[in-house]
Amino acid sequence: MKSPIVKRIILFGVLSGVISLILAIIGFGIVEVYKIKRESRNKLASQMDILAYNLQPTLLFDDTEAANKILMSLRDDKSINKAVLYNANGDEFAAFVNSAVPGDLTLNKLIVYDNKIVGRLVIDFFYLGLNASIVTYLLISFLIILLSIPDSYILS
Repeated sequence: MKSPIVKRIILFGVLSGVISLILAIIGFGIVEVYKIKRESRNKLASQMDILAYNLQPTLLFDDTEAANKILMSLRDDKSINKAVLYNANGDEFAAFVNSAVPGDLTLNKLIVYDNKIVGRLVIDFFYLGLNASIVTYLLISFLIILLSIPDSYILS
């Protein structure tokens, strides 16, 4: 039979090992979430640059049909919820709507020609891969914590 002091030392060793592991996992998880969000935002910003360049002539020549066709090219990207093109007056010029549910992120891009603002592109975006990444990360973390309890006990 182990003495009460030995039991307390073992319990302290197990708890301190598990708690420090949990804190490390939370820290790495927060960093991973911000990394995924930053990469998604950068990808969307690059996409918007290309779209704005292609939409510029549609605004200059008042071609809403062509603008709608360009925006419809986004329909296969399930992370894009809504894309709206506004003219220089702020009126809606063309739009593509995938869902009525508000997205996680909205970015704006001014469309400039000859140093004049000719329009504005607004895209509403979902972080699609984020939830799956978080669930996977939590499952792996939980498994690591479960496996570390016997190790902490043996080391204590």
